[in-house]
Amino acid sequence: MIQSILKFIFPPLCLHCEAETERLFCKGCQGFFELIQPQGRCVCCFQESSTRGPCANCLKEKRWHIQCSAALDDCAPTRTFMQKVQQGHSPHLIKSAASFMVAQYTCLGWPSPDLLIPLTRLLFFRKNDSSYLLAKEIGKYLEVPVSPSLFHIKKNKWVLWPRFVAEEKVVLLIHPKSVSPEEIDILYEALYTSFPKRIYLLSLLGRSLAPHA
Repeated sequence: MIQSILKFIFPPLCLHCEAETERLFCKGCQGFFELIQPQGRCVCCFQESSTRGPCANCLKEKRWHIQCSAALDDCAPTRTFMQKVQQGHSPHLIKSAASFMVAQYTCLGWPSPDLLIPLTRLLFFRKNDSSYLLAKEIGKYLEVPVSPSLFHIKKNKWVLWPRFVAEEKVVLLIHPKSVSPEEIDILYEALYTSFPKRIYLLSLLGRSLAPHA
């Protein structure tokens, strides 16, 4: 009886379109939550590409030091999901988002990482920073340590924590949304001095950009 009254006063609504539903999203919105297929994507920037391997733009810019991927396409329902995740106040949403990302990581067949680095926006990051919370949850799934060592301090400027070393380690960067190809270059410039073996970047949401040739 009490549950019926609560549902009447606070009906469970879809996080995006607010249609009544028993889940986070209604059936119509759930259809947008499918993993992006890596086929037909650049292995470096993960944009749609008509060629196998690096796209023409990544070859031109010699952008093959970081391999990127994202779990979900950027559309209205998934964008709402990401925005809720970025607020950092809902552990169940963080777990759901991390599950999508781990599933995509498994599908890609990337090597097991030695270290997860969340791309945090502040040098002295908050404990509810979404990148950090996602990395922590993914670290539990993959049984990999998390090191908040890379920080965004201003536009086009990322800094590495002093004396941080990732020598011969496979590093997996974590962020809610894919970064631009130009920012990939900036991230590599910040990271290469730590001597990682390989660098990968996994995001919850892809980018809405025109495909490369």
